[in-house]
Amino acid sequence: MGNYVVVESFVKGKSEVISCEDRIVITPYYCAVIDGATSKTPMNILNLTPGFWAAELIKQSIIDLPYDCPLKMVTELITEKIRSCYIKYGLEDDVCQHPENRFSASAAIFSVCYNEVWLIGDCQCRINGITYKNEKLVDRIFSEVRSYVNRTELLRGKTIEELQKKDVGREYILPLLKKQVIWQNSEVDSLYTYPVLDGFPVLLSKVRVISVPKCAQIVLASDGYPVLCDDLRETEKVLFDILERDPLCIEEYLSTKGVARMNDSFDDRAYLRLQL
Repeated sequence: MGNYVVVESFVKGKSEVISCEDRIVITPYYCAVIDGATSKTPMNILNLTPGFWAAELIKQSIIDLPYDCPLKMVTELITEKIRSCYIKYGLEDDVCQHPENRFSASAAIFSVCYNEVWLIGDCQCRINGITYKNEKLVDRIFSEVRSYVNRTELLRGKTIEELQKKDVGREYILPLLKKQVIWQNSEVDSLYTYPVLDGFPVLLSKVRVISVPKCAQIVLASDGYPVLCDDLRETEKVLFDILERDPLCIEEYLSTKGVARMNDSFDDRAYLRLQL
C-alpha cells in the first residue's frame, strides 16, 4: 500500500458512553488522523455530535482524494463536503450565526505524493524522533484559567473526585470556548486565529507543513496524547502515568478538560505509526 508500511494503528474513545470523535484513515495515497472537536453546545444531528459528523465527513473526503491533490485542493474538497452536509440539513444560516455549532475537526494528513505531513489544527506528528505540534494559543490560555479555577477549588477544600464529577474550571471557561470559535479560519491577522476543517475556507497560512525524509518513521496522532513517543506502548504508558499523577489535567499537563468521572482519559485519542 503506497510506499509505506502501517506499523501500529489505534483509536480509543475517552468514554464508553459517548461516541469517539477521533478517526484514522489509511489509503494508498494518504494516511490521516482526524480529531473531531469536542461539542460546546447540546446541538446534534440524528443524535450525533458536530465533531462526530466532521470526523466522518473528513474521513470520506480523504478516502476519495486523488493521488496528487495538493494541500489547498484537499482543504477545498473537505470544506465542500462539510458545507454540502450543512445544506442537506438546512444548517447554513445557523452555522454562520453560531459558529460554535459547526462540524469542526483537526487533522494530521500524510501525503504520499508530496512526502509531507499537513497539520490542520491541533493534531500532532512525530518524524524520526522529533515531535511537531500546531497548538492553539487560546487553548493554552484557557487551560491556564481552568487550572487556576480548579486549583483554587482544591485549596478551598474540594476533592479531586468532586471536581471530576463537576468540573468547575471547565464550566468557568465554557463561555470562552464558545466564543473562541470566532477566531477559527479568521482572516484577521492575530495570534488567536487558528485553522480547522469546518466547512468554511481553511486558514492555510497557519497549517503546518512538515517535509518527510526518505525511509522515515512517521507517527500521526490526535491531541489526546500529551507526549508522543516512538511506539504506541510507550505513548500510552506516558499518558496514564501523567493521568495517575494529575487526573484533572491542571498541574503537570494543563488542558481545557480533565478525566471526568467514569472516563478512561481526558480526551479521545488516535495513534498511527508508519514506516517509509
